[in-house]
Amino acid sequence: VLSGDQLYRMDYRTLLATHLSKNADITVSALPVSREAAQSFGIMRVQRDGRIRSFVEKPADPAILNGLKTPDGLFKEFDIEAGGKPYLASMGIYAFRAGVLEELLLGNPEWIDFGKQLIPNTLKTHKVCAHMFSGFWEDIGTVRSYFDVSMAMTSPNPPFALHDPDHQIYTHARALPGVRIHDARIKNAIVCSGSRIHRATISDAIVGIRSIVNEGAVIERSIVLGADYFETAAPRRRHPIGIGAGSRIRQAIVDHNARIGRKVIIRGSDCLKDCEGEGYSVRDGIVVVHKDAVIPDGTVIG
Repeated sequence: VLSGDQLYRMDYRTLLATHLSKNADITVSALPVSREAAQSFGIMRVQRDGRIRSFVEKPADPAILNGLKTPDGLFKEFDIEAGGKPYLASMGIYAFRAGVLEELLLGNPEWIDFGKQLIPNTLKTHKVCAHMFSGFWEDIGTVRSYFDVSMAMTSPNPPFALHDPDHQIYTHARALPGVRIHDARIKNAIVCSGSRIHRATISDAIVGIRSIVNEGAVIERSIVLGADYFETAAPRRRHPIGIGAGSRIRQAIVDHNARIGRKVIIRGSDCLKDCEGEGYSVRDGIVVVHKDAVIPDGTVIG
């Protein structure tokens, strides 16, 4: 059982090996987290043999948190470098005996959450073990976490390697032309296939496939997801897909097929409150331009 809102690289054969060697009914992938982060995860207390003895989803009570600490010596036995992170958190990645999973789901139709119901309620009736993971892992299930991890990926030394020859990342096979860049200034950016950038400035940003960034546009600390298709040379709409000339975008996520007019200003800020606007939302200080949205010329957001 895997989660779709996480960024990590795992050889699932190691998870399966732990599951089989422990003769477990359920195996939960786990990694060390800090006390502050522990309040956002399912936290487990584990025996020396790897069996999970207690599991609490998002513990907030200080007394409960104190009781869930994993001793440093136990981390060493598991060959895990905790780095001052004394709690073991569930990664939301599980291995089940097929029959056990079927039995639990059919026998308990009210169980709809692994961390809150299924795992805690099976500790006494089934053998539930932990699989230790020490690589890079980030939950990107919120706008803020997705944005922060994406920005980290544009740095000169990103925390997660996309270009590791021993662990390659594959995406959809697309027959797209190469990126076309004309007289632009680009620093610390990921620019994807089929994009066209004309006399624009881009820094600390991700520019998705088929993106059009026009003359004088400035994109800083932002994610532009690009387009699902190439638009014809003479679009019927007033505003073509892409970033219009002279527009400035900072701390924003621009979804697919968005039409940003000329001299638009989009400024995300940690001071902004969550809100909804015409064609956009603000979440955690980040302006999110909706898919297929049209932002007219001269609009100021933020």
